[in-house]
Amino acid sequence: MYLVLRYKQNVDACCLTIIKSDSAFFSNLEIYIMTQIKLKRVYEEMSGDDGFRVLVDKLWPRGMKKEHLHYDLWAKDITPSSGLRKWFHSDKENHWDDFVTMYQKELSESAEVKKFIDIISRYDVVTLLYASKEPEHNQAKILKAYLDMMLKNE
Repeated sequence: MYLVLRYKQNVDACCLTIIKSDSAFFSNLEIYIMTQIKLKRVYEEMSGDDGFRVLVDKLWPRGMKKEHLHYDLWAKDITPSSGLRKWFHSDKENHWDDFVTMYQKELSESAEVKKFIDIISRYDVVTLLYASKEPEHNQAKILKAYLDMMLKNE
């Protein structure tokens, strides 16, 4: 869980004021609790600090039995479109930068992402589960960055 403190100019536009004093600064200090989002491969062991576990791959992970993967939600609707996913996999090295841009565009235009944010914002910790062997160039990392940005701006 992240604790985010913000100074607000407009006292009427707030969610929760935590300190009230005679000081103008402290009377305008607010606290926002932000969901912490983690990434983890589906093949890694589940741990107690994973929180709400979400599978974020469109296809079921290869070699994984359904009874062995502990997850709370399978969010197929917020994964890259089939066409985009196939295009990226045809040349991962050269398509990565464009894939990031195109997937972010899909996310920004998706009503399902907005619903997903509403769901995960109820939890202190959310772990996005992905199957890719590539820790740096995978769609879960893009999704995490996008969700962090959206939750921060709420």
